[in-house]
Amino acid sequence: MEKKLTLSVILFALFGCNGGDSTAITNGTDDNVVEYQSNGLEFTSISSGIDVNIDFYNQLTSVINKSKVDIILDVNNNSIFDDGDVRLKIGNQSLMANVVYGSEWISGDFILEFNDGGNVVSFRHASGFIIGGNNVFSNDLGSVSYYRKTNNSNLVENKLIVRINNSFTTGSSYVSLVNKVKVSLGNISKNTGANVYVSDGIDSFDYLPGMNLFTQGDTSDNNDDFIGSDKFVDLKSIKITKF
Repeated sequence: MEKKLTLSVILFALFGCNGGDSTAITNGTDDNVVEYQSNGLEFTSISSGIDVNIDFYNQLTSVINKSKVDIILDVNNNSIFDDGDVRLKIGNQSLMANVVYGSEWISGDFILEFNDGGNVVSFRHASGFIIGGNNVFSNDLGSVSYYRKTNNSNLVENKLIVRINNSFTTGSSYVSLVNKVKVSLGNISKNTGANVYVSDGIDSFDYLPGMNLFTQGDTSDNNDDFIGSDKFVDLKSIKITKF
Protein backbone atom coordinates (compact mmCIF):
# COMPACT_ATOMS: atom_id res chain seq x y z
CA MET A 1 0.00 0.00 0.00
CA GLU A 2 1.42 3.39 -0.94
CA LYS A 3 0.96 6.04 1.71
CA LYS A 4 1.30 9.75 1.06
CA LEU A 5 3.74 11.77 3.14
CA THR A 6 2.20 14.40 5.38
CA LEU A 7 4.13 17.56 6.22
CA SER A 8 1.65 18.82 8.78
CA VAL A 9 2.94 18.92 12.33
CA ILE A 10 0.46 18.95 15.18
CA LEU A 11 1.62 19.33 18.76
CA PHE A 12 -0.18 17.33 21.41
CA ALA A 13 -0.11 17.80 25.18
CA LEU A 14 1.62 15.18 27.27
CA PHE A 15 -0.45 12.89 29.45
CA GLY A 16 -0.96 14.19 32.96
CA CYS A 17 -0.01 12.13 35.99
CA ASN A 18 -3.27 12.53 37.85
CA GLY A 19 -6.09 10.11 38.59
CA GLY A 20 -6.45 6.96 40.64
CA ASP A 21 -5.50 4.60 37.83
CA SER A 22 -2.19 6.18 36.85
CA THR A 23 1.33 5.54 38.09
CA ALA A 24 4.37 7.71 37.46
CA ILE A 25 7.94 6.49 37.95
CA THR A 26 10.85 8.92 37.74
CA ASN A 27 14.40 7.72 37.04
CA GLY A 28 17.10 10.36 37.44
CA THR A 29 16.62 14.02 36.70
CA ASP A 30 14.61 13.94 33.51
CA ASP A 31 14.24 10.28 32.58
CA ASN A 32 10.72 9.19 33.37
CA VAL A 33 8.20 6.48 32.68
CA VAL A 34 4.50 7.18 32.89
CA GLU A 35 2.21 4.16 33.02
CA TYR A 36 -1.57 4.19 32.91
CA GLN A 37 -3.57 1.15 33.94
CA SER A 38 -6.96 0.30 32.53
CA ASN A 39 -10.13 -0.70 34.27
CA GLY A 40 -10.67 -4.38 34.94
CA LEU A 41 -7.74 -6.35 36.34
CA GLU A 42 -4.79 -4.02 36.94
CA PHE A 43 -1.92 -4.22 34.49
CA THR A 44 0.64 -5.34 37.08
CA SER A 45 -1.74 -7.93 38.57
CA ILE A 46 -1.62 -10.18 35.51
CA SER A 47 0.94 -12.91 36.19
CA SER A 48 0.65 -14.90 32.95
CA GLY A 49 -0.25 -13.44 29.61
CA ILE A 50 0.68 -11.86 26.32
CA ASP A 51 1.87 -8.31 25.70
CA VAL A 52 1.42 -6.67 22.33
CA ASN A 53 3.73 -3.64 22.32
CA ILE A 54 2.74 -0.96 19.79
CA ASP A 55 5.36 1.78 19.44
CA PHE A 56 4.61 5.17 17.92
CA TYR A 57 7.00 7.74 16.49
CA ASN A 58 5.16 10.68 18.02
CA GLN A 59 3.41 11.62 21.24
CA LEU A 60 -0.05 10.11 21.56
CA THR A 61 -3.01 12.41 22.05
CA SER A 62 -3.96 12.91 25.67
CA VAL A 63 -7.58 11.87 25.06
CA ILE A 64 -9.12 9.16 22.92
CA ASN A 65 -11.73 11.27 21.14
CA LYS A 66 -12.60 9.05 18.14
CA SER A 67 -9.24 7.28 17.92
CA LYS A 68 -8.85 3.51 17.92
CA VAL A 69 -6.30 0.73 17.47
CA ASP A 70 -7.10 -2.68 15.95
CA ILE A 71 -4.61 -5.58 16.18
CA ILE A 72 -5.16 -8.89 14.38
CA LEU A 73 -3.13 -11.82 15.72
CA ASP A 74 -2.94 -14.40 12.95
CA VAL A 75 -2.58 -17.48 15.14
CA ASN A 76 -2.51 -19.98 12.25
CA ASN A 77 -0.27 -17.71 10.12
CA ASN A 78 -2.32 -17.85 6.93
CA SER A 79 -2.57 -14.05 6.52
CA ILE A 80 -6.34 -13.74 7.04
CA PHE A 81 -8.59 -13.34 10.07
CA ASP A 82 -10.26 -16.74 10.29
CA ASP A 83 -11.02 -19.63 12.66
CA GLY A 84 -8.96 -19.51 15.86
CA ASP A 85 -7.54 -16.04 15.27
CA VAL A 86 -7.70 -13.15 17.75
CA ARG A 87 -8.36 -9.46 17.18
CA LEU A 88 -7.74 -6.81 19.85
CA LYS A 89 -9.68 -3.55 19.70
CA ILE A 90 -9.02 -0.60 22.00
CA GLY A 91 -9.93 3.07 22.15
CA ASN A 92 -13.22 4.26 20.64
CA GLN A 93 -14.77 1.28 18.85
CA SER A 94 -18.36 2.55 18.85
CA LEU A 95 -18.36 3.41 15.11
CA MET A 96 -20.87 6.15 15.94
CA ALA A 97 -20.00 9.57 14.56
CA ASN A 98 -21.62 11.45 17.45
CA VAL A 99 -19.77 9.60 20.22
CA VAL A 100 -16.58 11.30 21.35
CA TYR A 101 -14.58 9.88 24.25
CA GLY A 102 -13.22 12.58 26.52
CA SER A 103 -10.96 10.34 28.60
CA GLU A 104 -7.56 8.69 28.39
CA TRP A 105 -6.91 5.62 26.24
CA ILE A 106 -7.13 3.28 29.20
CA SER A 107 -10.72 4.30 29.88
CA GLY A 108 -11.98 3.36 26.44
CA ASP A 109 -13.03 0.07 24.93
CA PHE A 110 -10.99 -3.06 25.59
CA ILE A 111 -12.20 -5.90 23.37
CA LEU A 112 -10.81 -9.30 22.43
CA GLU A 113 -12.57 -10.74 19.40
CA PHE A 114 -12.28 -14.46 18.78
CA ASN A 115 -13.08 -16.06 15.44
CA ASP A 116 -14.93 -19.26 16.27
CA GLY A 117 -15.43 -20.97 12.92
CA GLY A 118 -16.47 -17.72 11.27
CA ASN A 119 -18.61 -16.56 14.19
CA VAL A 120 -16.83 -13.61 15.81
CA VAL A 121 -17.44 -13.33 19.56
CA SER A 122 -16.48 -10.19 21.50
CA PHE A 123 -14.99 -10.58 24.97
CA ARG A 124 -14.81 -7.19 26.65
CA HIS A 125 -14.73 -5.07 29.76
CA ALA A 126 -18.10 -3.66 30.76
CA SER A 127 -16.86 -0.16 29.97
CA GLY A 128 -16.60 2.24 27.10
CA PHE A 129 -19.59 2.62 24.80
CA ILE A 130 -21.23 -0.78 24.31
CA ILE A 131 -23.32 -1.42 21.21
CA GLY A 132 -24.54 -4.55 19.45
CA GLY A 133 -24.85 -8.08 20.75
CA ASN A 134 -22.55 -11.07 20.90
CA ASN A 135 -20.67 -9.56 23.85
CA VAL A 136 -19.19 -11.69 26.63
CA PHE A 137 -18.13 -9.62 29.65
CA SER A 138 -15.03 -10.22 31.74
CA ASN A 139 -13.52 -8.15 34.56
CA ASP A 140 -10.07 -9.70 34.19
CA LEU A 141 -9.71 -9.95 30.41
CA GLY A 142 -6.60 -7.83 30.30
CA SER A 143 -5.40 -4.27 30.44
CA VAL A 144 -3.88 -1.39 28.50
CA SER A 145 -0.85 0.54 29.64
CA TYR A 146 0.55 3.74 28.15
CA TYR A 147 4.33 3.94 28.46
CA ARG A 148 6.46 7.03 27.82
CA LYS A 149 10.16 7.60 28.43
CA THR A 150 11.94 10.90 27.96
CA ASN A 151 15.58 11.96 28.20
CA ASN A 152 16.37 15.65 28.58
CA SER A 153 12.83 16.41 27.44
CA ASN A 154 13.28 14.34 24.27
CA LEU A 155 10.86 11.50 23.60
CA VAL A 156 12.71 8.17 23.75
CA GLU A 157 9.88 5.63 23.91
CA ASN A 158 6.17 6.07 23.40
CA LYS A 159 3.89 3.05 23.23
CA LEU A 160 0.68 1.29 24.13
CA ILE A 161 1.01 -2.14 25.72
CA VAL A 162 -2.07 -4.28 25.24
CA ARG A 163 -1.91 -7.07 27.81
CA ILE A 164 -4.08 -10.21 27.56
CA ASN A 165 -4.64 -12.23 30.70
CA ASN A 166 -4.20 -15.94 29.90
CA SER A 167 -6.39 -16.79 32.91
CA PHE A 168 -9.33 -14.48 32.21
CA THR A 169 -12.76 -15.58 33.42
CA THR A 170 -16.38 -15.19 32.33
CA GLY A 171 -19.77 -16.63 33.24
CA SER A 172 -20.09 -20.39 33.58
CA SER A 173 -22.10 -20.70 30.35
CA TYR A 174 -19.05 -19.68 28.31
CA VAL A 175 -16.50 -22.15 29.68
CA SER A 176 -16.27 -24.19 26.47
CA LEU A 177 -15.79 -21.09 24.32
CA VAL A 178 -13.24 -19.57 26.72
CA ASN A 179 -11.24 -22.80 26.60
CA LYS A 180 -11.05 -22.47 22.80
CA VAL A 181 -9.78 -18.92 23.18
CA LYS A 182 -7.13 -20.03 25.67
CA VAL A 183 -5.90 -22.71 23.26
CA SER A 184 -5.38 -19.99 20.64
CA LEU A 185 -3.68 -17.71 23.17
CA GLY A 186 -1.34 -20.58 24.05
CA ASN A 187 -0.35 -20.84 20.38
CA ILE A 188 0.61 -17.18 20.11
CA SER A 189 4.36 -16.51 20.08
CA LYS A 190 6.74 -13.69 19.22
CA ASN A 191 6.65 -14.94 15.63
CA THR A 192 2.86 -14.86 15.29
CA GLY A 193 1.80 -12.77 12.32
CA ALA A 194 0.07 -9.49 13.15
CA ASN A 195 -1.59 -6.56 11.45
CA VAL A 196 -2.00 -3.22 13.22
CA TYR A 197 -4.35 -0.41 12.23
CA VAL A 198 -4.52 2.93 14.04
CA SER A 199 -6.91 5.74 13.22
CA ASP A 200 -7.89 9.12 14.62
CA GLY A 201 -11.45 8.23 13.62
CA ILE A 202 -11.68 11.08 11.16
CA ASP A 203 -9.19 11.12 8.30
CA SER A 204 -5.78 9.99 9.58
CA PHE A 205 -4.57 6.40 9.80
CA ASP A 206 -1.61 4.05 9.48
CA TYR A 207 -1.08 0.31 9.00
CA LEU A 208 1.77 -1.92 10.12
CA PRO A 209 3.14 -3.54 8.03
CA GLY A 210 0.46 -2.55 5.49
CA MET A 211 -3.18 -2.98 4.56
CA ASN A 212 -4.06 -6.69 4.46
CA LEU A 213 -0.42 -7.60 5.21
CA PHE A 214 0.91 -9.45 8.26
CA THR A 215 4.19 -9.27 10.15
CA GLN A 216 6.66 -12.10 10.62
CA GLY A 217 8.09 -11.55 14.09
CA ASP A 218 9.09 -8.11 15.39
CA THR A 219 8.43 -5.56 12.66
CA SER A 220 9.31 -1.89 12.24
CA ASP A 221 7.47 0.66 10.10
CA ASN A 222 8.78 3.69 8.25
CA ASN A 223 8.54 7.17 9.75
CA ASP A 224 6.11 9.68 8.19
CA ASP A 225 4.34 7.08 6.05
CA PHE A 226 0.84 7.64 7.43
CA ILE A 227 -2.15 9.17 5.68
CA GLY A 228 -3.82 12.34 6.97
CA SER A 229 -2.75 15.19 9.22
CA ASP A 230 -2.75 13.71 12.75
CA LYS A 231 0.90 12.83 13.28
CA PHE A 232 0.27 10.68 16.36
CA VAL A 233 -1.07 7.78 14.23
CA ASP A 234 2.39 7.13 12.75
CA LEU A 235 3.23 3.54 13.79
CA LYS A 236 6.83 2.63 14.57
CA SER A 237 6.97 -1.06 15.52
CA ILE A 238 5.19 -4.05 17.01
CA LYS A 239 6.55 -6.69 19.34
CA ILE A 240 4.73 -9.68 20.88
CA THR A 241 6.00 -11.11 24.15
CA LYS A 242 4.72 -13.89 26.43
CA PHE A 243 5.32 -14.05 30.17
